[in-house]
Amino acid sequence: MSSATSSADTLPLLALVGAANSGKTTLFNSLTGSHYNTVNYPGATVEYAIGASRHLPDFSCRVMDTPGIVSLIPSSPDEKVTVDALFAPASHPDVVLAVADANQLSRHLYLVRQLQEVGFPVMVVVTMEDQLRRRGRTLDEKRLSELLDCPVMVMDPRTQERLPELSVALQKMRESSLHDPRATSARYQTFAANVDESKIAIVFKLLDEVEKLVLRPLEEYVPEDPKNVRTQLGADWILLHPVWGLLIFLAVMCGIFTAIFWVAAPLMDGIDWMFGH
Repeated sequence: MSSATSSADTLPLLALVGAANSGKTTLFNSLTGSHYNTVNYPGATVEYAIGASRHLPDFSCRVMDTPGIVSLIPSSPDEKVTVDALFAPASHPDVVLAVADANQLSRHLYLVRQLQEVGFPVMVVVTMEDQLRRRGRTLDEKRLSELLDCPVMVMDPRTQERLPELSVALQKMRESSLHDPRATSARYQTFAANVDESKIAIVFKLLDEVEKLVLRPLEEYVPEDPKNVRTQLGADWILLHPVWGLLIFLAVMCGIFTAIFWVAAPLMDGIDWMFGH
């Protein structure tokens, strides 16, 4: 094994954890300079990937991207990959970066509470706030940090604008958690054995209240022009109609096939002429 590889293996491991399509892989690409493709369906990441951080100036680390998960109690094979990776000795993270969609905040914060309960040092990155703003709302990251008792940062994972701030926050978290009890498989087994429907309902009710406290009206919000909304709704009504929508679809497909044969006809005639002579 080379000295460079040995040195990399001693760096702290940062795990990106969160629901599918929350922005984990996009953030992984920003942190590592990788170019993994992002797709919009659950299970897009079916195994975890580890890369070296390139854009965290104050926190040299390895970064692990994991399959989407909404709970530490896995309900699918890809979710089990994430849980196994979090507790396996070779991939046990030193810090967990929980990625949450601002538009599904209470649902995504459930995983954050579980990660904290089993003993992981957790920081929360909230994504998709641009979509939240288009609906006239914004998120108070300071208030959310106080309520969750962990660092919180709102950021767009497609850009590197707040990565220096993120780097400083992660380094501070790493230093403060060095002497804390680590999350272990035994601790996870105890946690999993005590999960029941009544406790889950209570936690979600509390998280709904947290969401109400941290989502605020956007002062400069300008509602979308009602004329544009009506136009969009009218187009949707026609294109999604069970009769008109099907007729339009068939007409478009017929047009495409006709165009293909029309364009191809001269080429086919030319090939026939060449072989005929």
